[in-house]
Amino acid sequence: YSRDHRRDLIQINNVGLCDGISKLMLYNKSVSGNENDNKSFLRIANQGLPLLREQFKELKYFVGDSALCTPDILDSIVAQGLHAVTRIPDKIKEVRNAFKDNVEVDDTFEIIYKDDEENSPKGKWIGDITIGNQRMKCAIITSEGRRKKKEKSVNKAAEKEKDKLEAKLNKLRTNPCKCEDDARAEVAKLIKSAKYCQIKDITYTPKMVNAKRGRPPKGVEVSKVLNGVAVTATVTI
Repeated sequence: YSRDHRRDLIQINNVGLCDGISKLMLYNKSVSGNENDNKSFLRIANQGLPLLREQFKELKYFVGDSALCTPDILDSIVAQGLHAVTRIPDKIKEVRNAFKDNVEVDDTFEIIYKDDEENSPKGKWIGDITIGNQRMKCAIITSEGRRKKKEKSVNKAAEKEKDKLEAKLNKLRTNPCKCEDDARAEVAKLIKSAKYCQIKDITYTPKMVNAKRGRPPKGVEVSKVLNGVAVTATVTI
């Protein structure tokens, strides 16, 4: 497992298909840990689904996460007479626009599970989105329970990022860059890397030292030279 941090061991992924009601595993295959899910899912769609179709003649739906949502995989599923149920990746323009248009949960969202209205997610149809050759009928779903859980993990990640940025900025303060251009370049890298935080109130302070070593004679004006540029800034989430 990647989070075990055991680079000396070979990592594998176990990809499987299970029945949605019983949760019983119907098909599984081990693949290289270096292979992304899109490639693994395409192989299962092409190789595993035909085997299942032979045994389960009434099979109708193939359900998976956003790794399922590629033109090749969807084409393979549809070609075998099945409907795909998946989450469309956030990077697609129409999905981003749908999120922007539905920031607030209003009366247009309907309760999905009528028998558990208090805990039920809500959803609304938002029209169709084309993925490759396939037209996907789309809904946007909101879940208060999921939102709270996600908010907690995002806040944790933001705090971690803030500590990391502050440590790097402190290093730029105590170990000045050679010149202001270098300092600005380092700050630009930090700003670009920040996902949850902002870096502001940035100042670049030249650090001057005597041009010559040793204590200067009394009454003699000492020339100074640049010995680096220190950075100070604040980080906010």
